Amino acid sequence: MRHSQPLTLRPFSLIVIIQGLESIAELCFKSATTRTGISNVTLANFWLFTSRLAESGTLWFGVGCFLLIFCLWMMVLAKVDLSVAFPLGNITYILIPFLAILILHEHVPPIRWLGILLVVIGGSFVSASAAPSKK
Repeated sequence: MRHSQPLTLRPFSLIVIIQGLESIAELCFKSATTRTGISNVTLANFWLFTSRLAESGTLWFGVGCFLLIFCLWMMVLAKVDLSVAFPLGNITYILIPFLAILILHEHVPPIRWLGILLVVIGGSFVSASAAPSKK
């Protein structure tokens, strides 16, 4: 297996764009499910829920975001090791809760923020290990 190139500005920028698109897609999915008017999905109402989702432009916009994410992610992985690129995705752990507060008016308790902080710190350690060593 060949070694990937070091993380440069282009793949890093693509990762940042991917994380923004992923955050937008997740907000679209949440919004689409909320707009169905069905908060408790069961076997009895599953098809009604699914048909309402299928009619949602918001849902399809989110799906489109994920298709674009897929293409951009393949470009990143062509240049960067997965063990480097994937931990950089930790930005969504911060971005999505902030957007959920601002746009969806969700409440994020302090204990959840602490958990998010720990995950981000862990991801930072993994990403830092990808820095070129000085020999």
